[in-house]
Amino acid sequence: MTAAQTRTLRGDILQFLYNIGSSNASEASIIQSYYEYYRPEDIRRALSYLKDSNLIICEERNHPVYKLTKEKFYHIAPGGMDLVDGTSENPGVAVVTEG
Repeated sequence: MTAAQTRTLRGDILQFLYNIGSSNASEASIIQSYYEYYRPEDIRRALSYLKDSNLIICEERNHPVYKLTKEKFYHIAPGGMDLVDGTSENPGVAVVTEG
């Protein structure tokens, strides 16, 4: 994956989480959204970068059905909202603005 593709994936994930607002998205649902275009390990690396950059927040909880299984859930952090809104910048994330 090229550096430009990596930045674009990070921006796409951030935009996705921004669009769902205060709702959480499971790691599995994020991977399912992008698996046709990116490998799951690339998506997990992008999520890790966004989390380490404090742009998204990760919560690990028991799976709602399979109680012995842990699942990661993500939602956008205030810094991520600022990035999508265009009021801050991060050279590792490419957010495509509309209009």
